[in-house]
Amino acid sequence: MILHLYLQIKPIKEVKFSSEFSEELRALGLDITQVDLDSHSESFTVSKSTELIAHAEKLILHLDIDANEDIGALMPVFEKLRRFNQLALCLQEGEHESLAKMMKLLKIKPIKLNKTGSGIDFIKDFLST
Repeated sequence: MILHLYLQIKPIKEVKFSSEFSEELRALGLDITQVDLDSHSESFTVSKSTELIAHAEKLILHLDIDANEDIGALMPVFEKLRRFNQLALCLQEGEHESLAKMMKLLKIKPIKLNKTGSGIDFIKDFLST
C-alpha cells in the first residue's frame, strides 16, 4: 500500500480539508490511501490512522506546519513513524523547531517546499522508484 499522510500543525482556523496534492495523486491512477490529520484531530481518528503506517510499503509524508503551533494530537503519529522502516518521502511546508528536532531523531530529512507545484514532481519521482 502507498500511504499519503497529510499532517497539519497549524491553528484550527487555518486547517484545510485536504492536501493540495490530493487531486493530482488521484489522477496518477495508483492505489494510494490518503489520510489527512491535524494537531486538533480526535484521538480515535489519529489512532486508527496511525495503524495504516505499519501496512504501508511506501509513505508520502506531507507536513504543513506553523512554527507557533503545538504538535498536539499528532504525537502518536510521530511515535509510529519511529518504527517505520519502508521507503518514505517527506515534504515540508513551513518551519517548526520542535518538529525539526524530532525529524532529526527519526532520521527523516524533509524536503522543504517553497512552491506547492514542485511537491508533486518529488512525489512522482519517489513513486517511480
